[in-house]
Amino acid sequence: ILAVALLLSVAACTAAPGAAPTQQPTEGPPAPTAAGPSDETTPCSADGPWAVDFSVTGGFAGVDQRLDLDQTGAYTATDARQGKEIEGVYPPDVVAGVSELLPTICQATASSRPPSCADCFVYNLQAVLDDGRYAVSVNDVNLSESPAAELIALLNQLLRSALETG
Repeated sequence: ILAVALLLSVAACTAAPGAAPTQQPTEGPPAPTAAGPSDETTPCSADGPWAVDFSVTGGFAGVDQRLDLDQTGAYTATDARQGKEIEGVYPPDVVAGVSELLPTICQATASSRPPSCADCFVYNLQAVLDDGRYAVSVNDVNLSESPAAELIALLNQLLRSALETG
């Protein structure tokens, strides 16, 4: 079992030339395979300091929006097309909701390049947690298959709300 775990660990850290791994934990067990998340508990936690960088790009109108958020609730929402930048602080209940869903990024198995889809939105999520850095990139085609789908939906809602009210 130890040899298999070591082999999986090496395989998980090896990417094809030109491809970037989507999950980059600095410690812990290897990332789940494309078959889905493992039955083990997630190798990461949002109990300590964390920060997320979430972006939505694409679509028919060429959306380019971004949300940076940390565990204090401080955020910056940006809409590059409209030249708009809003800063604020989300209340503790919103931060708790993000913290609760944040470990799902560790289970995300999306490829570094989402499947082709004309006029789809592309959702990029990067998170820095106590145990490492994680990233997932999905689009409208494979979003529902991602373990981080609920987290992405929440961040997208927070981003849109901040840009609409700001």
